[in-house]
Amino acid sequence: MLASELRIRITLKRRVSSRSESGSVVDGWENYRTVRAGYKSQGGNEVLNSEQVVAVQNVRFKIRFDKNIQEDWIVEYAGQEYNIKFIEHAGDVGFDTTYLHCERERS
Repeated sequence: MLASELRIRITLKRRVSSRSESGSVVDGWENYRTVRAGYKSQGGNEVLNSEQVVAVQNVRFKIRFDKNIQEDWIVEYAGQEYNIKFIEHAGDVGFDTTYLHCERERS
């Protein structure tokens, strides 16, 4: 992978749970790390969500290999959050690249 292919910065976030002062469980996101990435739009479609048609944008982020990323995490890019749908590891010699296939609902 060439460094010139990684032109943007993304932040990988993982879900965390904590307790509020009242004792209830509060879910949130914690930054795992910020990395350089490549970005490729992969079209989109419309889905029915709660009886409302919602546009979905599909994208693929290309980053250096990271075996720790999980599919229940999110990617933040340009102020938008993308849900990771699946993770693909690739490379010519061993794994050197991780592809994050993501989607974002647009209102």
